[in-house]
Amino acid sequence: ISVSAISDQEANIVLSVNDIEEFNSYTIRIIAVNSVGMGTQSDAIVIQTPSDVPNGAPQDLTVTAFTSTNISISWSPPVPTEQNGLITSYSIQVYGYPFPAVNSSINAPCITMDYPVTQLVTFTLTELEEFNNYTISVAAVNSNGTGPYTANITQQTLPDVPNMSPRNVIASPDATSILLSWLPPLNESQNGELLTYSISLTGLPFQMSNQMFSSNSTASYPSNDLNTFNVP
Repeated sequence: ISVSAISDQEANIVLSVNDIEEFNSYTIRIIAVNSVGMGTQSDAIVIQTPSDVPNGAPQDLTVTAFTSTNISISWSPPVPTEQNGLITSYSIQVYGYPFPAVNSSINAPCITMDYPVTQLVTFTLTELEEFNNYTISVAAVNSNGTGPYTANITQQTLPDVPNMSPRNVIASPDATSILLSWLPPLNESQNGELLTYSISLTGLPFQMSNQMFSSNSTASYPSNDLNTFNVP
Protein backbone atom coordinates (compact mmCIF):
# COMPACT_ATOMS: atom_id res chain seq x y z
CA ILE A 1 0.00 0.00 0.00
CA SER A 2 1.25 3.48 -0.86
CA VAL A 3 -0.12 6.94 -0.11
CA SER A 4 0.37 9.93 -2.38
CA ALA A 5 -0.86 13.54 -2.13
CA ILE A 6 -3.15 14.65 -4.92
CA SER A 7 -3.72 18.28 -3.85
CA ASP A 8 -3.73 20.66 -0.90
CA GLN A 9 -6.42 23.24 -1.61
CA GLU A 10 -7.39 25.57 1.22
CA ALA A 11 -8.30 23.36 4.19
CA ASN A 12 -9.00 20.23 2.17
CA ILE A 13 -6.19 17.71 1.99
CA VAL A 14 -6.66 14.98 -0.58
CA LEU A 15 -4.57 11.81 -0.53
CA SER A 16 -4.67 8.72 -2.73
CA VAL A 17 -4.21 5.29 -1.18
CA ASN A 18 -2.87 2.98 -3.87
CA ASP A 19 -2.04 -0.69 -4.48
CA ILE A 20 -4.83 -2.06 -2.32
CA GLU A 21 -6.60 -5.36 -2.86
CA GLU A 22 -9.81 -5.84 -4.82
CA PHE A 23 -12.99 -6.71 -2.89
CA ASN A 24 -11.33 -6.16 0.48
CA SER A 25 -12.41 -4.29 3.63
CA TYR A 26 -10.26 -1.45 5.00
CA THR A 27 -10.59 0.62 8.19
CA ILE A 28 -9.24 4.17 7.96
CA ARG A 29 -8.41 6.62 10.76
CA ILE A 30 -6.57 9.95 10.44
CA ILE A 31 -4.46 11.58 13.14
CA ALA A 32 -3.05 15.12 13.12
CA VAL A 33 0.62 15.39 14.11
CA ASN A 34 2.62 18.48 15.21
CA SER A 35 6.03 19.01 16.79
CA VAL A 36 4.76 17.80 20.14
CA GLY A 37 3.23 14.58 18.93
CA MET A 38 0.07 12.91 17.67
CA GLY A 39 -3.38 14.14 18.46
CA THR A 40 -6.65 12.24 18.71
CA GLN A 41 -7.52 9.94 15.84
CA SER A 42 -10.65 10.50 13.79
CA ASP A 43 -13.62 8.20 13.84
CA ALA A 44 -13.02 5.02 11.91
CA ILE A 45 -14.27 4.79 8.34
CA VAL A 46 -14.78 1.26 7.02
CA ILE A 47 -14.84 0.86 3.26
CA GLN A 48 -14.82 -2.10 0.91
CA THR A 49 -13.16 -1.91 -2.48
CA PRO A 50 -15.28 -2.99 -5.46
CA SER A 51 -15.10 -6.49 -6.86
CA ASP A 52 -13.13 -7.28 -9.99
CA VAL A 53 -12.55 -10.15 -12.39
CA PRO A 54 -10.84 -13.08 -10.64
CA ASN A 55 -7.08 -12.98 -11.13
CA GLY A 56 -6.47 -16.55 -10.02
CA ALA A 57 -7.39 -19.88 -11.60
CA PRO A 58 -9.12 -22.73 -9.79
CA GLN A 59 -6.85 -25.09 -7.86
CA ASP A 60 -6.21 -28.83 -7.87
CA LEU A 61 -7.83 -29.62 -11.22
CA THR A 62 -8.24 -33.39 -11.61
CA VAL A 63 -9.49 -35.13 -14.75
CA THR A 64 -10.37 -38.84 -14.77
CA ALA A 65 -11.92 -41.08 -17.42
CA PHE A 66 -14.20 -43.67 -15.88
CA THR A 67 -16.03 -44.97 -18.98
CA SER A 68 -15.49 -44.87 -22.71
CA THR A 69 -17.78 -41.83 -23.03
CA ASN A 70 -17.58 -40.07 -19.63
CA ILE A 71 -14.86 -37.97 -17.98
CA SER A 72 -15.06 -36.71 -14.38
CA ILE A 73 -13.60 -33.28 -13.54
CA SER A 74 -13.02 -31.89 -10.04
CA TRP A 75 -11.38 -28.73 -8.70
CA SER A 76 -11.27 -26.27 -5.80
CA PRO A 77 -11.89 -22.50 -5.95
CA PRO A 78 -9.06 -20.02 -6.49
CA VAL A 79 -7.30 -18.88 -3.33
CA PRO A 80 -9.48 -16.29 -1.52
CA THR A 81 -7.17 -13.34 -2.25
CA GLU A 82 -7.48 -14.02 -6.00
CA GLN A 83 -11.26 -14.39 -6.22
CA ASN A 84 -11.87 -10.59 -6.19
CA GLY A 85 -15.57 -11.07 -5.50
CA LEU A 86 -18.15 -13.78 -4.99
CA ILE A 87 -17.59 -16.72 -7.33
CA THR A 88 -20.93 -17.40 -9.00
CA SER A 89 -20.04 -20.16 -11.46
CA TYR A 90 -17.25 -21.88 -13.34
CA SER A 91 -16.53 -22.05 -17.04
CA ILE A 92 -15.23 -25.35 -18.41
CA GLN A 93 -13.43 -25.41 -21.76
CA VAL A 94 -13.34 -28.72 -23.61
CA TYR A 95 -11.28 -29.35 -26.73
CA GLY A 96 -11.42 -32.65 -28.60
CA TYR A 97 -13.63 -34.32 -31.17
CA PRO A 98 -16.26 -33.08 -31.88
CA PHE A 99 -15.05 -29.90 -30.14
CA PRO A 100 -12.44 -27.55 -31.71
CA ALA A 101 -8.71 -28.26 -31.54
CA VAL A 102 -6.93 -26.83 -28.52
CA ASN A 103 -4.20 -25.23 -30.61
CA SER A 104 -6.49 -23.48 -33.09
CA SER A 105 -6.02 -20.14 -31.27
CA ILE A 106 -5.76 -18.82 -27.74
CA ASN A 107 -9.39 -17.69 -27.89
CA ALA A 108 -10.68 -20.64 -29.87
CA PRO A 109 -14.44 -21.19 -29.62
CA CYS A 110 -15.30 -24.15 -27.44
CA ILE A 111 -18.07 -25.72 -25.44
CA THR A 112 -18.39 -23.67 -22.23
CA MET A 113 -20.50 -24.86 -19.32
CA ASP A 114 -21.30 -22.82 -16.23
CA TYR A 115 -21.63 -24.68 -12.95
CA PRO A 116 -22.69 -23.31 -9.53
CA VAL A 117 -19.85 -22.81 -7.06
CA THR A 118 -19.21 -25.05 -4.08
CA GLN A 119 -16.06 -25.60 -2.06
CA LEU A 120 -15.10 -28.71 -4.06
CA VAL A 121 -16.75 -28.97 -7.44
CA THR A 122 -17.20 -32.19 -9.42
CA PHE A 123 -18.60 -32.23 -12.94
CA THR A 124 -19.06 -35.07 -15.43
CA LEU A 125 -18.64 -34.68 -19.19
CA THR A 126 -20.90 -37.18 -20.95
CA GLU A 127 -21.59 -38.38 -24.50
CA LEU A 128 -17.94 -38.17 -25.50
CA GLU A 129 -16.24 -40.28 -28.17
CA GLU A 130 -14.70 -43.60 -27.22
CA PHE A 131 -10.90 -43.81 -26.90
CA ASN A 132 -10.47 -40.13 -27.76
CA ASN A 133 -8.33 -37.36 -26.26
CA TYR A 134 -9.97 -34.35 -24.58
CA THR A 135 -8.13 -31.28 -23.33
CA ILE A 136 -9.86 -29.55 -20.41
CA SER A 137 -9.39 -26.33 -18.44
CA VAL A 138 -11.54 -24.48 -15.87
CA ALA A 139 -11.96 -20.81 -14.91
CA ALA A 140 -13.84 -19.07 -12.07
CA VAL A 141 -16.58 -16.56 -12.90
CA ASN A 142 -17.96 -13.68 -10.84
CA SER A 143 -20.21 -10.72 -11.63
CA ASN A 144 -17.34 -8.93 -13.38
CA GLY A 145 -16.34 -11.68 -15.77
CA THR A 146 -14.28 -14.81 -16.25
CA GLY A 147 -10.87 -15.22 -14.67
CA PRO A 148 -7.84 -17.08 -16.04
CA TYR A 149 -8.16 -20.72 -17.00
CA THR A 150 -6.15 -23.48 -15.39
CA ALA A 151 -3.37 -25.19 -17.27
CA ASN A 152 -4.75 -27.67 -19.79
CA ILE A 153 -5.06 -31.33 -18.82
CA THR A 154 -5.51 -33.92 -21.56
CA GLN A 155 -7.35 -37.15 -20.79
CA GLN A 156 -8.24 -40.06 -23.05
CA THR A 157 -11.58 -41.79 -22.67
CA LEU A 158 -11.45 -45.55 -22.08
CA PRO A 159 -11.49 -48.01 -25.02
CA ASP A 160 -14.66 -49.79 -26.05
CA VAL A 161 -15.68 -52.47 -28.53
CA PRO A 162 -15.43 -51.41 -32.20
CA ASN A 163 -18.68 -49.91 -33.42
CA MET A 164 -18.02 -50.65 -37.09
CA SER A 165 -17.44 -53.97 -38.85
CA PRO A 166 -14.42 -54.65 -41.11
CA ARG A 167 -14.75 -53.11 -44.56
CA ASN A 168 -14.55 -54.46 -48.11
CA VAL A 169 -14.83 -58.10 -47.06
CA ILE A 170 -14.12 -60.32 -50.08
CA ALA A 171 -14.29 -64.13 -50.22
CA SER A 172 -12.45 -65.82 -53.12
CA PRO A 173 -13.07 -69.60 -53.16
CA ASP A 174 -11.33 -72.37 -55.05
CA ALA A 175 -12.00 -76.10 -54.94
CA THR A 176 -10.62 -76.69 -51.44
CA SER A 177 -10.11 -73.32 -49.79
CA ILE A 178 -11.49 -69.81 -49.44
CA LEU A 179 -9.27 -66.73 -49.48
CA LEU A 180 -10.71 -63.94 -47.33
CA SER A 181 -9.59 -60.31 -47.46
CA TRP A 182 -10.81 -57.17 -45.72
CA LEU A 183 -9.89 -53.71 -44.43
CA PRO A 184 -10.07 -52.70 -40.76
CA PRO A 185 -12.92 -50.51 -39.48
CA LEU A 186 -12.32 -46.80 -39.90
CA ASN A 187 -9.88 -45.40 -37.33
CA GLU A 188 -12.53 -43.38 -35.48
CA SER A 189 -14.70 -46.50 -35.16
CA GLN A 190 -12.06 -48.86 -33.75
CA ASN A 191 -12.42 -47.44 -30.20
CA GLY A 192 -9.06 -48.83 -29.16
CA GLU A 193 -6.09 -50.75 -30.52
CA LEU A 194 -7.19 -53.67 -32.69
CA LEU A 195 -5.65 -56.91 -31.47
CA THR A 196 -7.31 -59.73 -33.42
CA TYR A 197 -10.20 -60.55 -35.70
CA SER A 198 -12.91 -63.14 -35.06
CA ILE A 199 -13.93 -65.18 -38.09
CA SER A 200 -17.20 -67.08 -38.11
CA LEU A 201 -17.63 -69.77 -40.79
CA THR A 202 -20.39 -72.35 -40.96
CA GLY A 203 -21.21 -74.93 -43.58
CA LEU A 204 -20.61 -78.59 -44.41
CA PRO A 205 -18.48 -80.49 -43.72
CA PHE A 206 -17.32 -78.50 -40.67
CA GLN A 207 -18.40 -75.89 -38.20
CA MET A 208 -15.93 -73.08 -37.46
CA SER A 209 -17.39 -70.27 -35.44
CA ASN A 210 -15.77 -67.19 -33.88
CA GLN A 211 -12.18 -68.30 -34.53
CA MET A 212 -9.66 -65.68 -33.40
CA PHE A 213 -7.22 -64.53 -36.05
CA SER A 214 -4.34 -62.07 -35.71
CA SER A 215 -3.80 -60.00 -38.81
CA ASN A 216 -0.78 -60.95 -40.88
CA SER A 217 -0.04 -57.29 -41.48
CA THR A 218 3.17 -56.00 -39.91
CA ALA A 219 1.79 -52.46 -39.63
CA SER A 220 0.77 -51.33 -36.17
CA TYR A 221 -2.91 -50.63 -35.56
CA PRO A 222 -4.92 -48.60 -36.37
CA SER A 223 -4.13 -49.04 -40.06
CA ASN A 224 -5.88 -49.33 -43.38
CA ASP A 225 -3.83 -52.31 -44.53
CA LEU A 226 -5.52 -55.14 -46.33
CA ASN A 227 -5.84 -58.29 -44.22
CA THR A 228 -5.95 -61.78 -45.72
CA PHE A 229 -6.75 -65.21 -44.31
CA ASN A 230 -6.98 -68.56 -46.05
CA VAL A 231 -9.66 -71.03 -44.94
CA PRO A 232 -8.33 -74.52 -45.86
